[in-house]
Amino acid sequence: MGNSYHVRVYDFDASTCGVDPETGEILYRASIEGTLSLSNGLLSGTLPLYCQTTPPTFDSDAFLQFTYDSATDTLVDNFRVVWSH
Repeated sequence: MGNSYHVRVYDFDASTCGVDPETGEILYRASIEGTLSLSNGLLSGTLPLYCQTTPPTFDSDAFLQFTYDSATDTLVDNFRVVWSH
């Protein structure tokens, strides 16, 4: 097993990329892509977050952290969202 992993995350409910003031609906999804490092059971790192406008627009750097739960074969991120495959 290596000590780094490539990830690609899409957030279809990212208010950071704009909210319609009249409807409250999210205007653009966000995407994060890059390589995270594995250390002591944590997969983590800081990656660029882009809003999926045309063309994509850099928004900020986002810190991601995932903990592997072997009992359920899932990852839990730093927002307590459970990820499965």
